[in-house]
Amino acid sequence: MPASGGRFTLQKDPRTGDCVFSGGGSCRIQSDFGYDAKPLACRVFPLEIRRWKDGRISAAYRWVCPEVGDPEGALLENEGSLETLARELDDVRPADDVFSDRSPADLFRVRKIHAGFSAILHAPDIPLKLRLYALARTLDFHDRKEMAGFITSADDSFAADACDFLLKAEPVLRKELAAARRPDALLRTMFRNHLCSLLQHEEPGLGKGFSGRLSASISRFRIALGTGSIRRMNPAAPGLPGSFFPVQEAFPAEPDAVRIHGEFLFGKFDGMDFWGRRVHGYTYCEGLRHLLAAGVQIRHLAAAFALSADRPTVSGENMLHAVQLADLSFANSSVFRLKSARKWVRFLTTPRNMVILLRVLPEK
Repeated sequence: MPASGGRFTLQKDPRTGDCVFSGGGSCRIQSDFGYDAKPLACRVFPLEIRRWKDGRISAAYRWVCPEVGDPEGALLENEGSLETLARELDDVRPADDVFSDRSPADLFRVRKIHAGFSAILHAPDIPLKLRLYALARTLDFHDRKEMAGFITSADDSFAADACDFLLKAEPVLRKELAAARRPDALLRTMFRNHLCSLLQHEEPGLGKGFSGRLSASISRFRIALGTGSIRRMNPAAPGLPGSFFPVQEAFPAEPDAVRIHGEFLFGKFDGMDFWGRRVHGYTYCEGLRHLLAAGVQIRHLAAAFALSADRPTVSGENMLHAVQLADLSFANSSVFRLKSARKWVRFLTTPRNMVILLRVLPEK
């Protein structure tokens, strides 16, 4: 059906929210007329392709697809058609970017800064826990009003400076991580409140009307206080009370779980395809803060799945459920368009709070 600007979108079933051409998990258009007859958005899935204003192309997987995260899956076969699909996106407005509202540096400067952040996140032989904390520290420092002039003049030396910072600061960062205190009441409440937004279930027909909104608000309030079950926000969530979050100590993860978490985190980061950039109109900094928060919250959520299944470690299946649940709900949740939601994420990703929330990750 036609959308604004003369483009077309697929109609969804008002009862289920599914595509009207979906039949038992398969596409009736493809089965009747072949793959090439499908709309472009359907042929691209599960890839999210971005054609940027500077001519670059990036792609990332949508984790709601069952084959994403499966090492035996056949998704790599789609890579050969990436260039063809990107060419078909020529009529779509190219993606642009600014660093932040405080420092509205253009896409050219953002690329320079991103290279520096990438040098930190991809640093070899350094635990992920430390890299994420270093990235939070670096982002927090540069996302300040007084840094606007520096950001708008960033050049290729930014990456080298970021590496130098990590090398010199590593001993101090390790000490700060080791000395992390336990979360206070405010951090626990804000973490749970943000988790509710991440899990918010917005299927058609659910939570409609005054009574539905009131019920959802009461459930959210109880979870934020640590009493209500997070399953009230989403039936696919583990049936644990909010008091489980945030996880107080490191929860070990199996190799498959570590791999899936890394593929999600690095896939989103490397393509600059941060959460909220396309759907909610975030700046680079806002998107990266959401990705940092998500990377940590998914580990907490995976631990909850493991505990609800009486497992001592996070399995690959636990992690996959956590990633898929969060990846689907975030794009559909209107809460993240609110200014208050942006403030929550800024609060959670400040260094003083990230160092606490990272307790869920092992030291190595």
